Amino acid sequence: MNEAQTIRSAWYDNQKQRPFKSDADVLAAITPPGGEWATVAYDGAITRSVRWNGTEVCQVNPQGQLDDLTEGQIAMGLRAMPVTDTALRVIMTLATDPANAPLIAKIAETAIAYIEAPAPRLKEPEEEPDEDRDDYQDEGPRWEP
Repeated sequence: MNEAQTIRSAWYDNQKQRPFKSDADVLAAITPPGGEWATVAYDGAITRSVRWNGTEVCQVNPQGQLDDLTEGQIAMGLRAMPVTDTALRVIMTLATDPANAPLIAKIAETAIAYIEAPAPRLKEPEEEPDEDRDDYQDEGPRWEP
C-alpha cells in the first residue's frame, strides 16, 4: 500500500471510532489563549454564527443557499481552526520521539472531539430597546435602517 492508500484507509478506520473522547487538560493546552470560539445555530435560522469571546466574527451561509450539513461542516471548521492548528503543530513536534505516541493519540482524539462538537441550537435573543440611542422612541414605530 502506498502512502495515499494508507492515509485513506486510516481515515475510514477512524470513522468507526466514534464517539471521540475529550481530555479537558489537553483541550486547555491546545486552545490558543485569547478567547473561546463557538458556533451557534439559532432556532429556525438559515445560518450559523461563528463567535469569538461572544462576538460574532462571521456568519456561515448568510443567503441560505447551502444544505444544513455543508453549512455545519464549514462552521465547524472555522470554529475549530485555531485548536486544529495548535494540535497539528504540537503533534508534528512531538512526533520526533516515538515515546510520545500515546500523548499524540490523546491530543489528536481531543482535537477531533472538539472539531465534531455540535453547534448548540439557541433561541434568538429578544432585542432590548436601547434608551441611549439618539433614535430611541418610547412609543411609535422603531427606527428601521
